[in-house]
Amino acid sequence: MINRDVLSQYIATDEAELKIFVGFFVGISALLICIMLFSLWLVFTIGSNNQPATVSLFVILFCFLLVSPISWISVELLLHFYMGWTVMSPLKLRSIVIRFALPMVELFVRVIKGPIEPVRRSFIAINNLLLLKAKLSYEPHDVLVLAPHCSQASRCKLRLTYNNDNCARCGKCPIGSLLELRDESGVKVLSATGGTMARRIIKEVRPKMIVGIACERDLVEGIHDIPSFFPVYGFLNECPNGPCIDTLINVSRLRKVLKKFIPSLHFSNEEKSETTPLKKWIPPSEYTNIVAQSEKIIQ
Repeated sequence: MINRDVLSQYIATDEAELKIFVGFFVGISALLICIMLFSLWLVFTIGSNNQPATVSLFVILFCFLLVSPISWISVELLLHFYMGWTVMSPLKLRSIVIRFALPMVELFVRVIKGPIEPVRRSFIAINNLLLLKAKLSYEPHDVLVLAPHCSQASRCKLRLTYNNDNCARCGKCPIGSLLELRDESGVKVLSATGGTMARRIIKEVRPKMIVGIACERDLVEGIHDIPSFFPVYGFLNECPNGPCIDTLINVSRLRKVLKKFIPSLHFSNEEKSETTPLKKWIPPSEYTNIVAQSEKIIQ
């Protein structure tokens, strides 16, 4: 059964959004079954008089091999999420969903020209829920938090891509809060400018689990590109200013997610605001005036 508390606390979604991906895949499976039955009807009624038995047998075998795995995945998803029954482990089901269900659903949505973002959000929620059900446990140094470069303030002049420690922690973007979380917990926190940079970081760091922070498109592409047996938790960022510019990160929920996968993790300050607050931007030209005024007050 679907745990609503888990959905709200760790995944920030609801059952309706979770059902989008499952509904599409089950619908595709039903459509393929109908096509298979129609093909078999053609073989036995029309084609049997014109085609040899070997051709008919080949068509039947092809339809069976095509539809059976898809139908089995659909039944497994329905049993897993709605009945609470588990025939296969959550990690195996996740690998199958990533490799087979995701490409099929995305292709179908593109063919019918439907909205792709809700489908991606639903897939990310299913991916995260299966990882939570797997009850994985790691040490802090085994977990990599991979943050996007767009979380850095767009007017910041510092370069953080290769070294987050260059951050001044001025509070104008979430990077400073992520570094505080890193210092307090011991998890690795790095920023990437794209998929190529992310793959390079993963190859160098070699973590056992990744918590990827990004938008829907980048998360889905990253989860699909990484081997399906490797646990990647998708953490959606917030885009109040539009995509890829001054994005925000819900650090409070990120702490809860990390504690779920790192049982030994304890934070000294549990009461953090839901979204990292940003301080008012002060242009560099005004710093000199502020420092001068402060010196006069001290004197």
